Amino acid sequence: RSQVRVGAIFYEFSIGSLKRSADEKILGYLRFKEADKIKLHKICASPSRPDIIILATSIGIVTVNLDDKGALPTGSHQSLVVNGRTNGIISVEDSSVYLSSTSPINTNTNPEPSGIVNGTSKVLVYESPKPLNQSLTSSKTTSTRMPPRLLPSPSGEFLCLFWSKEKKYEILHMESLSNVAKKPNRDIQQGYTPAVDSGVNALSFAWVGDENVFALLYPPELIKEDSSSKSKEKSVTIRTNVTVGTQQFEKENEDAVLDPAKFKPRVEMKILVGVNADAAEFSGSIAAATATFLGSISLRGRYPPTCLFGGPVLCVGSLSQDKDTSQTDGMAYFYGRRLDVEASDNRASSYTSIGPALPYPDLLVWDDDGVLCAIVLGRRIAIYMSRSGDFMLLGTSYLGSTSDIDPKVCSAKFIHGVLYCSTETSVQCVFLGNLENEKFDCEMDNFTLASTATPFRPSPHSLDVIHNQMVLFRPSILGYHQGCLLVSTGKGVYALSLSQPLLRIGSLLAAGHSARAQRWFEAVHPSQHEHLARFLSRRGEVKSAIRLVGLSVETIVQLCKFYDLDHDRDHYTPS
Repeated sequence: RSQVRVGAIFYEFSIGSLKRSADEKILGYLRFKEADKIKLHKICASPSRPDIIILATSIGIVTVNLDDKGALPTGSHQSLVVNGRTNGIISVEDSSVYLSSTSPINTNTNPEPSGIVNGTSKVLVYESPKPLNQSLTSSKTTSTRMPPRLLPSPSGEFLCLFWSKEKKYEILHMESLSNVAKKPNRDIQQGYTPAVDSGVNALSFAWVGDENVFALLYPPELIKEDSSSKSKEKSVTIRTNVTVGTQQFEKENEDAVLDPAKFKPRVEMKILVGVNADAAEFSGSIAAATATFLGSISLRGRYPPTCLFGGPVLCVGSLSQDKDTSQTDGMAYFYGRRLDVEASDNRASSYTSIGPALPYPDLLVWDDDGVLCAIVLGRRIAIYMSRSGDFMLLGTSYLGSTSDIDPKVCSAKFIHGVLYCSTETSVQCVFLGNLENEKFDCEMDNFTLASTATPFRPSPHSLDVIHNQMVLFRPSILGYHQGCLLVSTGKGVYALSLSQPLLRIGSLLAAGHSARAQRWFEAVHPSQHEHLARFLSRRGEVKSAIRLVGLSVETIVQLCKFYDLDHDRDHYTPS
């Protein structure tokens, strides 16, 4: 067994898992079956590229890429939890789930709190069962478990652990987790158990709506007919080598035949129904909710579904890959309730395809109100608005920095009207334009908050945003904490300062706090009021922009004419 240190994280693995993660692609080409025939001489890693590990062995050089498709983890995944009285961070390390409270940031000693956030009172609240193929083998030969995706429900009551490598999902009750954290030594048989539902063989998971409804994507089922039976009524399920989208399934028997009713992958829907507290007291220990099957959705499109995206409506992505050219082609479709059914009807039969077909996205996220939708394709982000039955494109933006080897957006989240995104080594924010006035285009502004690249040095009174230079490895957006943006990385949770005037003004305006945003105007030097006025006018705050004392008469006249306002400066200048 070997161990390597990357930043503040230790990776421990066996030679067997190393061979699997390297996929036998090394200079010497691994052909040895026994682990004791390989000698490991040295392990090297760079802080600037913690996703790459170089190993010198007796048979060649091994390059291990710790990505989401490898056999080694990239560190614990984090999720900010805000559930009533609980405000903390969920972290997953191997099979252990921990809950820790966020430590307060001392703004007296550090007016711009940027850096790693150390959680306090870290408590083990849940132990996830390992998959059967790992539990049945020896601990000396098992590889480290890949961390799951943490998907909180819109209601904040539940948290899904989706183990994509294992095709397994687990749904945990948040209040039960917090109770375990408050009383870690209490009898585990008293009260609710954290796990409420789990399943295997799931290709994708998504929460739908705000009523604890979720959707599951399952692979196709293949049937082997019993030839010895004359009636051929008996059949058993087996695996076969069939490619569906980009998913490939193994084949064990040449006599396998396809069941036409189950050839395509299916999308099932379930709902979590709360359990009466009296039942929990009577039985001693019971789950806080039970999952009820709602049926399967009737899908559209010529390609089989390969991925699910949650939100106020369900989005199903369908992708196909050509075996000869390796080119992919796919579309995405929205599914919502029909107009002729009641709003409380959550059955899968009440869902139908709605809206236009979209190109197959890498990510799709909604804001909390279910109005704004961001669709990510590579480094391009398209933002739509859903209102009164219309799905309108507001604008597009390209993200990424010069330090990104792969500028693909890997995380996106709406927080109080601002879209925060992250690439492999950077974090950026996108401020939307005026959403109320349909006469004008929604002009967007994006700024880099943190990156591995060296920031430029503007003039002393410049309004330009200066990003924090720090080593980030696949940051994921969590949420706000004491005026900072929390992001999860392979090295822990970081707090990114939002105290620069333009960032603070933009975030306050997006949240609807115009009066509070105006207090930050004084922090901007009058020489930068021209820049600030353009930024405010794109946010719909034209009258506030005209009142800036540093504006020239020409700029005031231009703004008033463009937005059909009275350009009498004395009317807008405070007395």
